[in-house]
Amino acid sequence: NPDAAAVLADNLRRAPCSGRTHGVVAMLDDKDSEGVFRAMRDVIDSWHVAGLALPRGAGSEQLIRDLRRAGVRSLPHSYPDIRSAHRSALATAEPGDRLVLFGSFYALSEVMA
Repeated sequence: NPDAAAVLADNLRRAPCSGRTHGVVAMLDDKDSEGVFRAMRDVIDSWHVAGLALPRGAGSEQLIRDLRRAGVRSLPHSYPDIRSAHRSALATAEPGDRLVLFGSFYALSEVMA
């Protein structure tokens, strides 16, 4: 939710990294993704957006539209699933970068499996 995303964004600001911050995100379609992205837009440098293959899962196209509505100007990377997004973010990360996985607990559980 946007309030939790604002807390996460504040925590990231208080603990800056020397490199870039890669955001890996997947969400359910009934959540306020635009509000979440608005809260996170200034702390994420590279967006890796994935759809969730669940009945309530948002597609990556929907999330990209919400990123634009939230004022994110950088070009997001789109993936069919969260594991692909996570792998790609890891592959592009350089020393000093950080990766932040957020959005849905379903996304986290898929990556952790």
